Amino acid sequence: MVFSWNAAGLGAARGVGYDPATEFRWAHPDPDVDARADANGAGGLDATADPDAAWSYWQRSDAARELAGLTLDPDESWALSEATRERFRAAADDRRAFAVQGPDGTRGAALRTREYERERGDDEDGEDSTERWVEYGVGAWDGVPAAQTLFAAIARDAADLGADRTRVLVPETPRHVSDAAYAGIAVSENPDFVMAADLTGRR
Repeated sequence: MVFSWNAAGLGAARGVGYDPATEFRWAHPDPDVDARADANGAGGLDATADPDAAWSYWQRSDAARELAGLTLDPDESWALSEATRERFRAAADDRRAFAVQGPDGTRGAALRTREYERERGDDEDGEDSTERWVEYGVGAWDGVPAAQTLFAAIARDAADLGADRTRVLVPETPRHVSDAAYAGIAVSENPDFVMAADLTGRR
């Protein structure tokens, strides 16, 4: 993962054998225990903890195609890796997988990857403080109503964990970024680029 503005880092990655793979952006829904999808047509949709439905949707989603099947790696904090059914099922064991479902089937999916503390800097008393982040390995959806329902579920989940901030990996496409913005979700200013290399057989 390399910041899109980091030309030196991108060049260095290419120089050691990494090729361009995909790009993404962060969405930042505010933690909110009472978050609900608004009246923008999200009726009839609900987010459930169904890992198989989430996995099935992910496999056929345009998000999976745009992201080359990659989501945040659960072990390496600055890397992506191929998502598997087992990853979705493991996430669901701790209520960390979400499937947006409605009368016409599954319309969205997400999974929580990790929680961590990050230094906030000096507070009003001049002392260092930290804030709690909750990170979601991917968010995928079909249309604005599904996005609203998914982000509301993520906001409630993050609030239940006592989070101060969140970030959700979403594809860097005009549709996904504008859907998130239309749903009232803050998005990062710049995308991140993903570089990939086949390390099979290397020591």
